[in-house]
Amino acid sequence: MNRRPKGKSCDEYPMATTREGGKEESKGLSSHRMINAKQNSKAGTRLNQFYGNNRIMDGDGFFAKVE
Repeated sequence: MNRRPKGKSCDEYPMATTREGGKEESKGLSSHRMINAKQNSKAGTRLNQFYGNNRIMDGDGFFAKVE
C-alpha cells in the first residue's frame, strides 16, 4: 500500500463530486494526481461555492471549461 506524501492529497478530474468523476464507476476515464493538500482543499471549497451559487443540484448537468 502506497502512503500519501506529507502535505499532499489526491486530486482528480473529472471532479469526484460529479457522476463522471474520480470513482471506480469512471472505468479508468479519470486522472488522479497528488497535489498540495491546502490548495486542493481551497479548490474543493470553491467548487462547492460554484454548485451553490449556480444552484446546481444532484443530477444536474454543467460544463467545465478548462483554460
